[in-house]
Amino acid sequence: MRNTTGFTLGGTNVIVTGNLVTGTTQGGIITQGSQNVAVTCNTIHDLVNEHGLYPDTGLSAVVVSGNVIRNTGRHGTGIKVQLYDGFGLDANNINITGNSVYSSGNTAICVINTAPLPQRATSAVSVTGNSVYAAGQDGISLRYVRGAAVCGNSVYSSGRHGYEFIGCGGVTGTGNTTMNAEECGIFDAASGDMTYVGNTIINPGAGLRGVDYQVGIFVQDGTEHFIASNVVRGTESMSYAMWIAQGGESLTVIDNALSGGAEPSLRLHGGQIRFLLPGPMSSAQGDDAIYNLPSDLQRGTMPGELFGAAAPTSGTWRQGSRVHSLYPAPGGPMGWVCVNGGSPGGWRPFGRVET
Repeated sequence: MRNTTGFTLGGTNVIVTGNLVTGTTQGGIITQGSQNVAVTCNTIHDLVNEHGLYPDTGLSAVVVSGNVIRNTGRHGTGIKVQLYDGFGLDANNINITGNSVYSSGNTAICVINTAPLPQRATSAVSVTGNSVYAAGQDGISLRYVRGAAVCGNSVYSSGRHGYEFIGCGGVTGTGNTTMNAEECGIFDAASGDMTYVGNTIINPGAGLRGVDYQVGIFVQDGTEHFIASNVVRGTESMSYAMWIAQGGESLTVIDNALSGGAEPSLRLHGGQIRFLLPGPMSSAQGDDAIYNLPSDLQRGTMPGELFGAAAPTSGTWRQGSRVHSLYPAPGGPMGWVCVNGGSPGGWRPFGRVET
């Protein structure tokens, strides 16, 4: 009975649209290795046990759009796009957009490699404009994905994290919202080349579990992260608004508005931060509180002012931003100023140190 479904289809040029599925074990399966697939505008609800939509391993050119999925059962994911190393198939060009998922027993939307030690990654993924309500675990989860846009999604209540990224690379997360995640708003582990800009996280740590992972934005064991212009607002059920944990390298943290929380708004670990301009902060520990600020990194006192070893080579900067040199030397500059806003914009040295 495990795979009693509303539909199980596969092949090339598959279109599934406008169907109503209810009372089955799973809503619908797209079989391994399928290509050019569109699953659109279906309504799937009240499933017995498992997933609403299950595009299986090794798919390419898949669109999952405009579907409404409700009550997937105790173990059920709303939309699960799977990759598994053992089948020797790659997965790419996955577009999940404009779906609504209500009361999933497990994660609402996930793109995942389920192998014990994943070697392959799903590539060219877009997860945009989806709405999630009452996810049993994570709202949106990407595991072992290379090259993805996660933009304009809304997650209203999740049993663990609002957004989860594990083992990913080249992911841009912009304009997303999450409210009432029981643990983290954004949870990021072992990922690189990640960009989080303009996201809004409200009341993370809503589960009141008393665990460390009740954080607005949590990053661990990652490299090359750009985290800017995000808003985190929590209560004292949140520990830190942002926690950059051990193992990370080359992180840029700019102009995030962090408020609430029982601990300092921003927690760092060691010297991974490359550029730091936190933005407005307030918590139960006081305004502008930073835990474990590295001794070789200091905060500027004016908007757009920070300290670093060189002019930025990544991120988006506005004209007039300044980086003061941490290591001024005779004949060298006192710092660098952005003369043309952009990504990273045009930078010029200023204030030559006399020899």
